Amino acid sequence: MKRIFTACCIFPCCIFFCSKTDAQTFNPGDNVFNLGVGLGGNLYTGTGYSTNLPPIGVAFDHGLNAPKWGIGGFIGVASATYQYNYSGYGYDSWKYTYKIIGVRGTYHFYMKDKFDVYGGALLGYDAVSVTFTGPYTDYRGMYTVGGSGLAFDIFVGGRYYFSPKVGVVAELGYGISFLTIGVTFKL
Repeated sequence: MKRIFTACCIFPCCIFFCSKTDAQTFNPGDNVFNLGVGLGGNLYTGTGYSTNLPPIGVAFDHGLNAPKWGIGGFIGVASATYQYNYSGYGYDSWKYTYKIIGVRGTYHFYMKDKFDVYGGALLGYDAVSVTFTGPYTDYRGMYTVGGSGLAFDIFVGGRYYFSPKVGVVAELGYGISFLTIGVTFKL
């Protein structure tokens, strides 16, 4: 895992320092949508947890009049359940739902041929909720969720276009997941 993380960090830096920028894949006025599924999520992993909804993210990027710069938004959601078995009483479970909504800015430092490599930051809100179910009712209302609040993420990503309007995308950061892969559409 450390090798993959290192490669994902070093590869964009090598491209940035070893190439000329040629604005072909992200231009002023472009509107790009990413739809991705997260791998290596940061939401409730470990013994007793099961995933209800894997991390899913939708991002939008609009090319500003200043070349290489973009602004847009992000919406992400994930859900997991923790179960605890009381001997003879049955299962108690806590369902956690994690939602992020925010504004993000991007800087596209390598745009050549069919590749678009970028980095950026997100500022938004994390909304975390919990629902308790089970026979042991003493826990109802006993636990509250303290994870809601300000969301901040720094990320690096890349797009490869199969056609002028459709491609694949990968982003590495600490938003809804550590690594998000998916499809990208240019409108």
